Amino acid sequence: MRRQPVLLTIAFVLAAALRPLAAPENVTFLLVVPELPLKLSENTSANLPHSFINRLELRILRSSQEIPPGKIIVRINGEAANTIMRTRTTEYEISCDLDLNYRPGFLLHSGRNAIEASAESIYGRPFYATFVLDVRDEPASLREIQRDVYTSTAGERPPSIHLINPQGPVENVRETPLQGYVEGGFAPVTMTVQGDPVRLRAPSGAAVERGVRPEGADKSYSFSTMVALAIKQDAIEIVATDAHNNRAHLRIPVIQGTRTLSQRWAVVIGVSHYRDNRIPQLQFAAEDAKAIRDFLVNPKGGAVPPEHVLYLTNESATFASIRSALFDFLTKPGPDDLAIVYFAGHGTNDFKKRPDNYYLLGYDTDSDNLGSTAVPMWDLQAAFERTLQANLVTLVDACHGGAIGRAVPNMTNQRWMKAAFGQHRAIITASDVDEVSSEGDQWGGHGVFTYYALQGLKGSADVNHDHKISVGELFDYVRPHVVQATGGAQTPTAQAGLARAIVLAQGASGTTASKTTWLHSAQGGQPR
Repeated sequence: MRRQPVLLTIAFVLAAALRPLAAPENVTFLLVVPELPLKLSENTSANLPHSFINRLELRILRSSQEIPPGKIIVRINGEAANTIMRTRTTEYEISCDLDLNYRPGFLLHSGRNAIEASAESIYGRPFYATFVLDVRDEPASLREIQRDVYTSTAGERPPSIHLINPQGPVENVRETPLQGYVEGGFAPVTMTVQGDPVRLRAPSGAAVERGVRPEGADKSYSFSTMVALAIKQDAIEIVATDAHNNRAHLRIPVIQGTRTLSQRWAVVIGVSHYRDNRIPQLQFAAEDAKAIRDFLVNPKGGAVPPEHVLYLTNESATFASIRSALFDFLTKPGPDDLAIVYFAGHGTNDFKKRPDNYYLLGYDTDSDNLGSTAVPMWDLQAAFERTLQANLVTLVDACHGGAIGRAVPNMTNQRWMKAAFGQHRAIITASDVDEVSSEGDQWGGHGVFTYYALQGLKGSADVNHDHKISVGELFDYVRPHVVQATGGAQTPTAQAGLARAIVLAQGASGTTASKTTWLHSAQGGQPR
């Protein structure tokens, strides 16, 4: 009779030993980088030594009885990643394995990478967390060669493409030589350039000595061909495919002069002061907007006709007027026009109700009622895709972590990248993920991003001395100057494609000629 309590005690102790440690009261998500190894608690960041990470594991420290796996959404750098995710459940937690090689577009990149996790319990309670993986293994530029891979079977490695020529963008030529080698993958490996097959050759010993491939590399084949470039071509696409349908993809930027568009339009918005005193006030946001407006309407600057400019600051920059600018005013530019939208102010997520929803704040925004009084980020995407016909360049200074409520890593820049980048559209953000944009007297009473953007547009970015400032030139000027001025605390980022050649200004005495959206969201005090 005495043995039963003893056996029950032993069983209880064994069960307790096998059960994972209980999650802290307010912690739902953990992110694991198995290859390093590294484990992050929610709403934290970590520095990575390189971007060559193949797997991530997201752990949800709740039972699948409380959070159904189907209610879990993971985003990597703004892209929904459930297509590369496999879910495993135990009695006490849910594990989501993310194979970054399984589909194109999910590999980590240089700079800050944002991992977002959201879920909903069976009771309708939302959960949201962010993680920031900071990789600084190479400089970022609109002139970089983009690399991506696709793995048809988890665990396999696609072939690798190594370029010898060119090693950067191709500029102002009608054709260019292409040389390099492909290694790895499952034989036979094939390669296409612009969709046309290219012959792969086993390199000779002499070729190895000249650097065509590393000595000792196996499954390595060289290629050499000439590539003709179309007039409006913005990239050279190279794809290597192995026998298992694993693929490597390279995209070499092609820059052919500049693109000067027809009429120019602008929406310029700056909000330094908010009616809700719980929203931190800004010092120079309205002044930034005024300086941008003054440059744009100057015939020797942006050359935007004054009647083509919608200018809203402080009390006039209400929730309704901002939405009207997006869905009414932006219907006016035609397909061959330029539109400029500059926004200096605050943005935030709705941490009280739906923390995965992000908003831009107008003068009359109520911090307790963001859903009805602030502009949701999905409205921006809808306006740019359905209202706007013209080319688009977006310059974003949207750093609002802790603008109102609790401080969490700032994902607004990721939302901007998703909303504002596409065909004939470019975006430059004033800061990277979870960085704070700065303003101060040391930058002439401006935000640091706006200060250097103005300097670049007025002529400092004209490195080739053609008296034209393109999107690519502006970014390549602004980024290093902002990084240096802030001691590395603020790092502008960009995506462009064909739109990188759009002319924004012609030095100190030219005309702006592209559709540009400048969005500058900031945080109160010295840091925005």
